[in-house]
Amino acid sequence: MTRDALSLGIIGAGIMGERMLGVVSAQTDIPIRVAGIWDPSPASLDRIAGTFPAVTRMADADALIAASTCVYVASPPGSHIGYARRASAAGRSVFLEKPLAVDLE
Repeated sequence: MTRDALSLGIIGAGIMGERMLGVVSAQTDIPIRVAGIWDPSPASLDRIAGTFPAVTRMADADALIAASTCVYVASPPGSHIGYARRASAAGRSVFLEKPLAVDLE
């Protein structure tokens, strides 16, 4: 692995997104930077801004995907596969919470 920073985008400002921000933000010796976070809930983004004011809040999922080399999907399970497909189609690596989807289709 090179020492170039991986640009991590986070979809979902709930507990798992916040935990990931906390872990990444606490590290000083890892080649990861947070590109930004997005959540469809303005209230959730405002709450995150109170704890992590330096993290960029993105306008939408597509802007977040475009700004990232890897997308962490920490949204509700029913939305996982859609965001994973969008990020993958954009050529991004995807890291997502389980489950991948809520049904076989």
